[in-house]
Parts: sequence; C-alpha cells; structure tokens
Amino acid sequence: MKITKRKLVSLIERLLFEEPDDDLDMSGYHKDVEGKEIKKEFNSLQKTIDKIINSKAIAEGIKKAYFYVNSDQYYPDKLVKKLGKEEFLNFKERLKEVFYKFYKEGKDRIKFIESADGPENAKAVLVQTKENPPEFEMRFVVDTIQETTRNMSDNEFKESLINTVFHETMHIENHYFNQYVNLSSEASDIMIDIKDLDDSFYSNRCTNLEKSGLRNVLEGYLNPKSEIGVDEIRVRISQFKANNNLRQAMQDASTKDFKQIKNKYGSADAQWLFLLDYKKYDLDELEGKMNAMAKVSQGVQTFKA
Repeated sequence: MKITKRKLVSLIERLLFEEPDDDLDMSGYHKDVEGKEIKKEFNSLQKTIDKIINSKAIAEGIKKAYFYVNSDQYYPDKLVKKLGKEEFLNFKERLKEVFYKFYKEGKDRIKFIESADGPENAKAVLVQTKENPPEFEMRFVVDTIQETTRNMSDNEFKESLINTVFHETMHIENHYFNQYVNLSSEASDIMIDIKDLDDSFYSNRCTNLEKSGLRNVLEGYLNPKSEIGVDEIRVRISQFKANNNLRQAMQDASTKDFKQIKNKYGSADAQWLFLLDYKKYDLDELEGKMNAMAKVSQGVQTFKA
C-alpha cells in the first residue's frame, strides 16, 4: 500500500504524541513571566502552579488542539475556497508543525503571571513574542485560576484547564487563518447587536448589572467587527465542537437565565453563548453557520492520556 509523505509524517507525530507526557518538560519550572523566581510570600500561588503542572493538562490541551486540526473534517469552507484543496492541506500540515513545535518546546513557551499583569478575569492568555517567524507564549494567570477553581475536584480542575489550554492554543490557528480570510461578516451574523439586549427575550433572563457587563463585552473582546472578536468567537466554536457539547450549550443558553448559564459554563463562555442570535436563527441554522467558520465533525478525537 502506497503512503504519502504527508500521511507518514502525520502518523509519526501521532505516535510521538501518544508517548508519556514526559515529552512536555515542565520539571523544576517555578518562574514568573520575567524569569524571576516566584517570591516566597506567594507560597499559595506556587501550590497552584505545581497543581497546574502535575495535572498534565497543559500537554493534553495542546494535544487536543493538534488532533482538532488533524481531523479530516477540519475544513473551514471559506479558507478552502480561498486556497484551493491542495494548498489548504499544506496549510493544515504547517499548522500541525507549529502546534507540535509549541508542544515540544514545553516550559520555554509556558509562563506564570498574576492578574495584575494579565487581562481581566482571564485564566490564561496567548502572547505573540516574535514576528518572523512567529513565536508564542502561553501565560497562566495563577491567582485567577486559584480563585475560579477553588471548589473544583481534581478532575474538574484538570478538565477546566485542558479547555483553557485548548482555547489559547487555537489562537495560534487564528493567527495563520487570518492571513487569508476575514470572517467578520459571518461572526456578526450569528451575534446579536447591543440594542437586542433590550429585547425581552434577552433582558428577562439577565439582571441590569449583567446586561451592562454583556454590553461591555459586545463592545470589547466579543465585538464581531473586530479581529480579536472574530478570533474569540471562532475559538469558542472550536472549543465546544471539540468537546461535543455545542448543541447542548446553545439549548441551555437560549432558554436559561444568564446566571444559570454562567454557573454551568463559566463567565467567559456564558457571555458568548448568551449573545448568540437565537431569535434570527434556530439551533440547526446557527450550528450550520458555525460549522462554516470552524468546521469539525461531531466525532473529533478528544485526546486522553
């Protein structure tokens, strides 16, 4: 049986990814984003850093993103039409190489910071540190992780962190995707406008304070007319598709109060879910439009060590 070079490389990488997580060397890593030793008075933060590392969620989250783009059904329509099928397959291979390199570089690409040095309410952030060739760091906001996971079991903590790592890793995909395609119109089509928050369908399911926060989000990091907004929307589609729970999440978000959605899915994901335009489209139509933006089969592989 003839096997192409592309498939051979993919097979080898898959086999390497199935080796023990020792490949991601995080041993002895106890430094902040500036490379300084974590101060002794932050012992509680050091425990959280140790918990993050020992959970092996960083490795699993990056692997999960790799397998996501390695799926035969990862086939964003607009990008394929722009590049053509053969060049799109080359794009996928380059993207997989970037993910694999990010994984192999381990602790050189992972940093730990405090919330004073990071974005508000974020558990992690992906930062581009070099332009050509592009290089990235994933920075974990330790005190925010500590606070938001305080009541979680070890398994819940790990799953939450895997989702966070997957989310941030997929921003690397955004970087390369955006060089070819702009999906602002598609993102705007599935999101409500600010004025729609006054519609009883939405306003009856959130408090005035929550509505104010949702308005700020629509004007800020989930603004579908901005590049960062489109990136965040695409990454969230990918995240829920990879977890095979997009439909259930939309069902919840189209019927439940914002507080209930937040309790189940977390603040950031709840905001996006709540702000989808459930009045313009039914769930089948919404999911179809999302598939065109970040298309993956419902059976995408979720890596488990």
